[in-house]
Amino acid sequence: KLTVTMYETLHGQTYVDTTDENSSVIKDPQLIDVNRERLEMPLGISVLPDKRGVVVYPVRSPGFTATLFVDVNYNGEELERFTFEIRPLPTLLAGALIDQQGNMVSGIEVSLPELSRTAVTNENGIFSFGFQDSADEALPAGRYRLVINPGNKSSYYGTHTLWASIVTGRLSDIGPLHVVANNPAGYASPVVSGQLQVLLGAGAVQLDLSQASLRFPGSGSSNTDGSQSGNLKAQWVNRQDSPYNTGICDGYFNIQPEGVEVTGSVGIRMEAPMLAGSWDYLPTAEDHVIAVIMALNPQQGRLVPVGLGRLEGHNIISDEKIKLTNLSAIGYALIPEADRAEVLQSMRGQ
Repeated sequence: KLTVTMYETLHGQTYVDTTDENSSVIKDPQLIDVNRERLEMPLGISVLPDKRGVVVYPVRSPGFTATLFVDVNYNGEELERFTFEIRPLPTLLAGALIDQQGNMVSGIEVSLPELSRTAVTNENGIFSFGFQDSADEALPAGRYRLVINPGNKSSYYGTHTLWASIVTGRLSDIGPLHVVANNPAGYASPVVSGQLQVLLGAGAVQLDLSQASLRFPGSGSSNTDGSQSGNLKAQWVNRQDSPYNTGICDGYFNIQPEGVEVTGSVGIRMEAPMLAGSWDYLPTAEDHVIAVIMALNPQQGRLVPVGLGRLEGHNIISDEKIKLTNLSAIGYALIPEADRAEVLQSMRGQ
């Protein structure tokens, strides 16, 4: 009589229910503590079609980093002993995309350009990396750019660049991320470096580029093609719908394509959006507020104060030309004038 016995030894952590078989659909990956010392594993058996051999396999999956001991006996005599080492814990990254209405966004590419990895959101808006990788293909730990809809491959959404931190042997779940749906009624305006007046978003954004030069994004590794002219499109994004950390920002204009680099200073005038068809919600002169001009810090993935301005009617106007590094997102925060010194200190500390 042939008997096969398998024992598992594992003292540490392992994942349970990481994926469906042959699928990248995330169930509910959980890292659990395990202490097993030569724990016998239940085995299954399959007879080969020629009926001259059998396949013996564990009914449950062994834990990551486990050691398996296999004893093969025939009529009570030992035939063979085997020892197997199970691969280390996989390194995983996962998230999901939602639009401004909270709907899951499917079919959108998400990339890690430094790692040459791409994924596409499934019907539930979920994307993931590392779930089907072998040990040799494991994601390296580090902080990497996470690009949503690179190159505006889907014309229905904008391109956004965030940052993702990957930890070896762990699931880095970056949660639901907002992706801004493009306004189909919007249109792109031709823009060139040094242009005195740039009107975007049907005039809602006015930029003075007379003291600034631009570099438009390209498809190469430098992320710019060096062109100083191109088409730009702007639309308003409420702070709660932003893929970025907005901080104190009331909202901002998302300018596509993302990643237009700026050298020099820019004059900024923005029209505040209507609320319920009116601007009555805006402060008046008696409220003594100032405007803080906000822009995206790409390295931090958040909007930060870059200058001061004023509220005139329903327009926010920079007090002077402001030094910017990019045009990806430009917004404002209306704050009490008494907080001016605190904002200036914050700007100096960046």
